[in-house]
Amino acid sequence: MSTELNVLLGHNLDATRIADLPTLLNQYFAPYLHQIQVRVDHGYTGTIVQAEDDGWDWQGSENDDWELQLAKLEDEDLWNWGWYSEQSDSFENWFQEQQLYGYVHLVGCYGMSLLVGSNSLVLSTGIRWDHFVFDPIVQNDLRQFLRYLAKFFGTNSVIYMPDGTPPACHVADDCVAKGWSFEQILSWLQSQQAPAKFIREMIKTVYVESTKCWSPQGYYVEEIL
Repeated sequence: MSTELNVLLGHNLDATRIADLPTLLNQYFAPYLHQIQVRVDHGYTGTIVQAEDDGWDWQGSENDDWELQLAKLEDEDLWNWGWYSEQSDSFENWFQEQQLYGYVHLVGCYGMSLLVGSNSLVLSTGIRWDHFVFDPIVQNDLRQFLRYLAKFFGTNSVIYMPDGTPPACHVADDCVAKGWSFEQILSWLQSQQAPAKFIREMIKTVYVESTKCWSPQGYYVEEIL
């Protein structure tokens, strides 16, 4: 499976601060560059395996040498505008054109990116869904990163979502782009499906031509303290 993890956050930024987001984010993260780490090789600590109860479990790796697998933030220029065209006659015109889509796109550290709407945003993590659900090291690293990000955006609640599974797969285009707030999106998700009670509930078993496979499901709401 190639499903990846997205994270929904609210924010309290006005249009002026959104237009200056790369600069503001880079300034904010600068003092914390040596405190944040994310294991970017997400298969390194183990792999998902079939469990005896017809479910799924995590088989950890015996190799715990993280030195070659650990990426630290070293560049102060972490966040930049995505899809920026040098052919545009001005940044202002380009920015206004992007806002017609309902959000603007930033690329950042660890291959992550942000889709920022007027009242909420989606962080595309690049983390594989099964590794997030089962691997405590990946979860802990991501939570540490999200604490910094959530503080910047003035929120402490996040929603973990698979990027290609309904109803969560509709959040970016159908909710964030329309200017919905975090609370409005959460209410809509709850009207479609109850949130998972535990992160490990967000994996289900499916059969493809009699072959047992896992599939992502649901979403999970968490307070990031």
